[in-house]
Amino acid sequence: MKKTVILLAVVVLASSILDASAITITTVDSGWIRAENGQYYVGDYLMVKTSPSFEDRSILEYDISGISPAVSQVTFDIWFYNLDYPALPDGIIDIFTYAGNGIVAADDFYAGAPFTSFTAGNNQEVYWENEYGDSGTAIFGYYSIDITSAVLDALAAEETYLGIRLSTETPDRYNIGSICSLPDPVLAIIPEPATICLFSLAGLMLRGKNLVYSH
Repeated sequence: MKKTVILLAVVVLASSILDASAITITTVDSGWIRAENGQYYVGDYLMVKTSPSFEDRSILEYDISGISPAVSQVTFDIWFYNLDYPALPDGIIDIFTYAGNGIVAADDFYAGAPFTSFTAGNNQEVYWENEYGDSGTAIFGYYSIDITSAVLDALAAEETYLGIRLSTETPDRYNIGSICSLPDPVLAIIPEPATICLFSLAGLMLRGKNLVYSH
């Protein structure tokens, strides 16, 4: 009976810890920057595109001051529509990271160092429309990119904000987040203490097992 009670307590506590570890951080500021004819325009929505006459890049700023350096993993989770898929070549979105200041500005068009890139072409076709009356068929995409190293480097440098810049060298057009009624990109965090607590609970279970059999 004691063994059953202890095991049940471990399961309940472990479930609570895992639920509590599902933490997401939203942006403190975000937007797109368009470069056209030597001028830079900042807007509220998130779009990525390269064309012969202009380029759109998306900028996201996150407050990371509340993240523990003992974090286990941080992912950058992004939802988007590729309006031009399956035009060849497959679209590629490049990710740049930098020390932010919490505010999106025209200078951020060049911000950051290359971190990674991903092929932005999933195979779920959808119909889309926005508040401007634009509509059409697009490919829905979702990616979760591990950026733990970028976050840990920023924390080690005592930075308050992590900036993420999205750009592309391909002609595909990407709409991201609220402009196409999708969630805005977030940082998803798995804290290390959750793992530590689970090991502690496992130890408690084994100790309880020994106590039960000692009677």
